[in-house]
Amino acid sequence: MINVVVDRNMWYRGKGMAESRLLRPDGQKCCIGFLGIELGACEGDLLDIDILDDVEVKATKEFRDKHNGGLTEAYVVNDDRDITEAEREAKLIIIGQHMNVNFSFIN
Repeated sequence: MINVVVDRNMWYRGKGMAESRLLRPDGQKCCIGFLGIELGACEGDLLDIDILDDVEVKATKEFRDKHNGGLTEAYVVNDDRDITEAEREAKLIIIGQHMNVNFSFIN
């Protein structure tokens, strides 16, 4: 199980897909940006990248090849404007479990 701690203070979510990135220039990350770091990517690998498919790190490639469907679901839930924070976190926890990822949320 991969443990991913998502810091709500640095988490970019619920604002639609247009500006969402694995890592934004302001330092905020989508949930998969936090996962990318746990998989061994450095911040420079994630900066201004939309999806894990575009990260050229071996561990992220292997993960995305195995869990592409789950990643797609996570992006949609992360950026959904029409759900509550509690719903978003609950859905991401379930999606994560299917990918062998334990999402937890702090702050």
